[in-house]
Amino acid sequence: MNRPTTLEDYDVLEEAYADMMRLAGTITDVLNRMSNDSGRGYLAFSVAMEREHRTLQQAFTRLCVAWFLFAANPEYRTDLRNEGTHTLAMKLKPVIEESCLPFI
Repeated sequence: MNRPTTLEDYDVLEEAYADMMRLAGTITDVLNRMSNDSGRGYLAFSVAMEREHRTLQQAFTRLCVAWFLFAANPEYRTDLRNEGTHTLAMKLKPVIEESCLPFI
């Protein structure tokens, strides 16, 4: 299945990948805590990621790309709190689609 585009697709994906969804929830919790730390969490995460293996850095970039493509979807639910994310994602989408992040 490609990335989910409707809530029904997401429900099917969630059932098929329950363990991965639990892990994603844990990672999301950690990232939320780091991002709510007045910006210090961003720097700490960036420094830690820079010290990771280069292949893991590229894999993480693929994860970020997947998020931006998901957020660029016209069905992405927005309000004033995340409208900037959707707007930025739509601007990045053409650049992302022309780019390549090979798995080496």
